[in-house]
Amino acid sequence: NARRLQQVERLINALSEKADFKTTLINIKAQWLEMPSNTPAAADLSVLTESQFQTLMRTLSQRRGVDLLTAPQLTTYSGQMGFVQVVRHHPPPDGMDFSGVRIAYVPMIHDGKVLLNCVADIGTPFRGGKRMAFMELTDVGAITIRHLIRRESVAVENGETLAVDMGEPSKGRRIMLFLTASLIGR
Repeated sequence: NARRLQQVERLINALSEKADFKTTLINIKAQWLEMPSNTPAAADLSVLTESQFQTLMRTLSQRRGVDLLTAPQLTTYSGQMGFVQVVRHHPPPDGMDFSGVRIAYVPMIHDGKVLLNCVADIGTPFRGGKRMAFMELTDVGAITIRHLIRRESVAVENGETLAVDMGEPSKGRRIMLFLTASLIGR
């Protein structure tokens, strides 16, 4: 969506005046998990060390109803925008929409940390008020898409993971996004 990209560009311009740009590559791995709303997980916008995150993932993997939706990653330079999407496009009456995930990143090295600037968006399909599984989408007629969108800017150390609670796409289910930033060549 052009409007969302413009918002990210404005964020880049505002932050570029304060950031220490280097030619350092940054890898960001995004892990999208869906789980029952009452599942204990990391608090929203908490920062986890590598060992804390691995322990959390082992615990979540042993719980029923916790599903890894997708785990895209990208590598970009500090201050350079990157964009990842794992989507299926749907033509609603008033324009193009999507189900799946999109993330626009502008990671920056600032004060020795990785400043994760991102806009995350997950589109969940519904038909007749009932949530559809992505695999059930053979006929795109009469589908509506609900979006959960977060805009965040949080600093993490190399190898740390940011937990983002995206919210509930449907009653009793929530989406968590975990962003792990790793410096390459250090």
